[in-house]
Amino acid sequence: RLTVRACPRGNSSGGDAIRHGILNIMRTHGIKEGHRPGIECKFIEQWHQKLHTNSAPDDIAICEGYLEFLKSGNPGDLFRVVWERAHISREDMGKMATCGFVDHTKSGAQGLNVNPKHLPQLYDDMKGYLGILKHVHGGTDLKDLC
Repeated sequence: RLTVRACPRGNSSGGDAIRHGILNIMRTHGIKEGHRPGIECKFIEQWHQKLHTNSAPDDIAICEGYLEFLKSGNPGDLFRVVWERAHISREDMGKMATCGFVDHTKSGAQGLNVNPKHLPQLYDDMKGYLGILKHVHGGTDLKDLC
């Protein structure tokens, strides 16, 4: 088990797929990204920064929670699902995306502890993005180690 834990998950381009994937979703749907104009969603902007600097297995739960929010329109569903799947509280999410990088959004947002804007048109693309996150961080390629 220790040996398997030391092996990288996904493939060598996993980090690129994560970075490019979120950018493609933001650009496809006209979501503000840095200095580019667009729909303002502090949650997506902050999560995008976190994904670029520190993508982790927790992002699977965050994406699952975000998908639940996109279905319901209730921000509480996002934070409930993240808690149920990863035991990360809303306060803990507030600490994410605040360490190790400058807030380029200049939003004053507290990490991921912000209510996202309801953009249900993102659902299908985010569902595909969840597959990328699971591929890279979920250990779905365990058979390749054998």
